[in-house]
Amino acid sequence: MEKRFRSYDVSKDGFLDMSEIRDVQQRNKGVDVIGEFEAMDTNRDGRADLKEFKDAASKRFQERDRNADGYLDRPELDYRTHYQDPSSVMKPFGGFYF
Repeated sequence: MEKRFRSYDVSKDGFLDMSEIRDVQQRNKGVDVIGEFEAMDTNRDGRADLKEFKDAASKRFQERDRNADGYLDRPELDYRTHYQDPSSVMKPFGGFYF
């Protein structure tokens, strides 16, 4: 995750800011990276550090790991075809590709 964070941190200042997020958005058209960034920025300072990035990834993993076994299996990864009840569907991993 640190490697991914550093690839997004173009300025190499240890933070992701909105200009860097817009770059990620351009590379991942159709994915709401900006919305994910806003959720990731827990202290609302307009940027996300490595801890916020890791915390968001951990939260997203836990949301997807429906049986809480510490692994994402095929049904958990391919939720659209395996879960018929719309209320049971969790949000997919977003544009940050944690």
